[in-house]
Amino acid sequence: MVRNMRQRLFVTDSLGRGGPRKRIPGGTSQIATPSRRGRRGMPAESLRALSVRLPWAALIAHGYKSIEVRSWPTDFRGALAICSSRRWDESEEATYQWAKYYPMSEGETGCVVCLVDLVNVRPLTNKDARAACATRFETVDGLHAWVLKSPKPLRPAPVTGRLGLFEIPGSKAIPV
Repeated sequence: MVRNMRQRLFVTDSLGRGGPRKRIPGGTSQIATPSRRGRRGMPAESLRALSVRLPWAALIAHGYKSIEVRSWPTDFRGALAICSSRRWDESEEATYQWAKYYPMSEGETGCVVCLVDLVNVRPLTNKDARAACATRFETVDGLHAWVLKSPKPLRPAPVTGRLGLFEIPGSKAIPV
């Protein structure tokens, strides 16, 4: 959230911490905070993350899947790290999608795989099936489409996943 207070530009991050904006290489900006620990002992420079089972995490990382289906919405928008969970989705649909895109390879489990922009969360419709890498949906009632854009693959780094959105150190997000 950006707000102008007395002609000085301030930025508030996802945890509500604020401070003057500082420029970093690549034309982006971030909060200029001292190197202190944030909530739950995480470094101040942290990323929001979401655990997704393989093969879905790999399909998101390579840009084949642009909608993640969840039973819960979030107000969060912005950079989101996608982490592969330690367990595979062994459903028939997942096996089909994996064989379609990766017939001879395996995915890495329990690690961060990519960084995406979460741009929208809206109710799921049947028209979202292709973007969610599904042949069809049994039901769309109560489900939410998390719209993901601009996947950037990251060097796999071990992460302990959790349910819901959680935080990981920014040092885990190393571009490939």
